[in-house]
Amino acid sequence: MVNKELDNRSIDDVEELATDDELSPEGRYNPEDDDFSDEWSDAEDDFESDKDISDEEIDDDSIAELEEGIKQEEAKAKELEEQAEKSKVDFDDVETEAPVNLQDDSEPDLSSTVSVESEADLPPMTQEEQAAIDSLESERAAASEITTELQDITELNKSVQKRRLEKALAKDPSELTEEEKKAAKAKAEEERKRKRQEENDIFANRYKAKTINAAVAQSDPIIYFYNAAISHDGKVQFLNVYQVLQDRFLGKMIPQLWTAVAEASDRVLELNMANLIEQLKVCAEYPDYIFVISMSTRFFTKPAVLDKLLNLIEHPVSNLVMAFDCVSLQNLGQAAKTGLGQIKDKGIKILLDNTEKVSMTTLSELEFDYIRIDSRYYELGNFKAEGFLRLLTAFAKEQGIPTVATFCDNEDMAEYMFYMGIDYVQGNAISRPQRTVPNAVSKITLLESMQEGVN
Repeated sequence: MVNKELDNRSIDDVEELATDDELSPEGRYNPEDDDFSDEWSDAEDDFESDKDISDEEIDDDSIAELEEGIKQEEAKAKELEEQAEKSKVDFDDVETEAPVNLQDDSEPDLSSTVSVESEADLPPMTQEEQAAIDSLESERAAASEITTELQDITELNKSVQKRRLEKALAKDPSELTEEEKKAAKAKAEEERKRKRQEENDIFANRYKAKTINAAVAQSDPIIYFYNAAISHDGKVQFLNVYQVLQDRFLGKMIPQLWTAVAEASDRVLELNMANLIEQLKVCAEYPDYIFVISMSTRFFTKPAVLDKLLNLIEHPVSNLVMAFDCVSLQNLGQAAKTGLGQIKDKGIKILLDNTEKVSMTTLSELEFDYIRIDSRYYELGNFKAEGFLRLLTAFAKEQGIPTVATFCDNEDMAEYMFYMGIDYVQGNAISRPQRTVPNAVSKITLLESMQEGVN
């Protein structure tokens, strides 16, 4: 308020308030008298610059300009106050609703301000909205069962240890500790055992069935078919056994499709032993028929496995015949002779396949009970093949060994084999492979020459 009153006064009134002594240089504050003036160098410079301006330099024109500036500033201040008064809102004249009491726990009554439609006026709920509500409710119900109890982290610890072991195996062996080396060695040994077990187990790698055929293959991966070999008079001499594998993708695989591949590994030994176990039961069930099963010569290169095979034959089986490839026997030499002798000691008969590919010396040195030839090598009209066939049949008759011709798929070939001196024939022209022994016997097709003899 004092400053405002001073501003409203004129310069003359201000001068009357001060005495001459107060305005004299001696009555003013002298900074040099201050003991601390030497620490204010900047202020001292300002004071020295102000000394250059004397009171005598202030004239009447300067005073008039100062008064005019003060008046302009007062006018601007009044103008601003008037604008503020015009823009001021009288809040007392504004009607407001009752303030909401934030401390009141009761819900505010919104019925007076918001109009809510009744349920009858609302549109019907769609199926998508109802499904969304049901999904939300199910999620809430599931979340309500969640607890904060401690969980079992045993599997997590195992996975962490497995990762640590894999990381240790990736290191340089020279950087591993003794414990890490032992763990790595045990892991490698376990992996080798697992792979060896899968290689020796023919049922280890079954696939998940997605079709009906795949489900059948998975439930019964190995099945057996039988077809008959008959003599001139139409009588069944023996039943040939086909070990068929069922694959989920390829379907049924006859022996001609997998035997050559299986012979390259020990897997064929497992298949042959499975076949022997099954046919020993069939031989006991049908003692009036002779059954021929194909076996691998790899047994003769593994004495321990051969002993295991022979141990399956607890007593002599007179109606069981084992067929071996004659070319493989010829390559084995003395091991083949020894192995065939051990099998015959168990009361099992021997049949030789592919005899047309070996020399007469091999046939004269090996012990066997049947000779089976492949009729596809002896086409009609091939006189050289016909001469060898006559030689082979004459040798067998001289030794008292029955001969069998396989793959006689048409009647002409079957009649030709009988004409050339073959004792028994088998093939689709005579008997197509059947799933059971009774069907294989009952569904035999007799040749015309046989039907005339029967009539």
